[in-house]
This record gives sequence, C-alpha cells and structure tokens, in this order.
Amino acid sequence: VPTNVIRMLNQPPRIPESLRAVAVAGAPLPPEIAERWETSTAVPISSFYGSMDAGQLAVASPSDPQALRWTTVGRPHDRAEWQIVEGEICMRGDLVQDRYWGESFG
Repeated sequence: VPTNVIRMLNQPPRIPESLRAVAVAGAPLPPEIAERWETSTAVPISSFYGSMDAGQLAVASPSDPQALRWTTVGRPHDRAEWQIVEGEICMRGDLVQDRYWGESFG
C-alpha cells in the first residue's frame, strides 16, 4: 500500500541492490510519492488493481512510461473479461472465484 512506501521514504535508505521494481495496491498511489520514490531509489514503482474474489484486474508494468505508472493502475490483463455495469466493475474468467466456501453456486 502507498502508506508503506511513504514510511520507507521517511527512513534512511536501505534499498536492496537486487530490488528491480515495486508494486502497490490497496489505495491510489499519489504521483508525487511515486516521483519521490523513483528519484530517491531509481527503482520503478507501479500500481495494480484487484479484489480478494477476483484477483488482479489491472496491472501497470515497470516498463510502462512514468505518466502511466504514476496515474493509473495499468491495463486489464488478458485472463479476465470485464465491463462496467451501472458503475460497478463486473468480471469473469478463470482467475475469478466462482463460489464461496460451503456454497454450491456462485
């Protein structure tokens, strides 16, 4: 979550040399935090969007341009179909949960 990125930025830098990219979710990533992260670490940061029932819906790639990574959650991946119906994101696919524990239908 962006809060963890902010906490790391407020500490002395201890970024492992092996770190190649950072992904965040759970809340919007403020572009100014993304810029501060990349300026101080030289490690690309991007966001993704998903839910507990459906997994990841959209992902931004570390290789995407900064403007895309810092202001969006990327593009929908190809493992799910989705559409917006009356303001809700509806999706289906092989990664989407089809029922809850103990229920025979979804």
